[in-house]
Amino acid sequence: KRILKCFNCTPQSWPQLPDSTTHHLWQSWDLTLESFLLHHSALITGSTMVDLRNNMPLGLPSMSNTNLVSSIDANPNILNLPFFADHLTAFELWLDFGLAETESPTYLPIVLQVLLSQTHRLRALHLLNRYLTLGPLAVNLSLLVGIFPYILKLLPNQAEESRQVLISIWASIIGFDPSCRQELVREKSQSHFIQFLGSKESPSSYRCMAAFTLAEICNGYNDGRQTCLEMGLHSICTTAAAELSAPERSDNCGP
Repeated sequence: KRILKCFNCTPQSWPQLPDSTTHHLWQSWDLTLESFLLHHSALITGSTMVDLRNNMPLGLPSMSNTNLVSSIDANPNILNLPFFADHLTAFELWLDFGLAETESPTYLPIVLQVLLSQTHRLRALHLLNRYLTLGPLAVNLSLLVGIFPYILKLLPNQAEESRQVLISIWASIIGFDPSCRQELVREKSQSHFIQFLGSKESPSSYRCMAAFTLAEICNGYNDGRQTCLEMGLHSICTTAAAELSAPERSDNCGP
């Protein structure tokens, strides 16, 4: 609608969608598009390119149209614009200073989209985890904007730091909505929590989160309980409990 109205056209939808032509995210989009076009023009003409964040020249060489695509392929950072990084920073500032606001953060859908990018994924996961720890309202809003399929696909991630934050995120999700366990069992994703629980190298606090998630998967859900037993959860729980003394169990997992 924002674009078509410039051509005297009025798009129609059924059911009618709310007007979003004045949303402030359009300003971010305009800035990013302008930055891209300036970079593109500078690559072709050889003029000095300027980083819009600090007005410092980038000093990249000129090239012909024919070599532009191949150069971008060989140097993927040439057109690496800060759109997503800037919005992650904005979300981080909201978490630091904007928690008194009653409305949900407008950056949340973008944060979820950033989970698809390996460059910013870990930072996005940490920020999302911080947001989910705010309570049930935060978890509910995240589920409403579509967090579930993203987090489910990321579970097989083998990076230890990513696995830890994913375990914490899933503990928040399962604690709010235990029905999510059905999808976990359908995808056989409970195996990742069982492996994490059995890992002696993982921090005890995160192993307790994995144990909590597995407990919710088994609680009153026969399919979940059966598949966890088939994967050896009972023996892993016995071994893990034997590794901790009584004070450690109390400190890490609560009374």
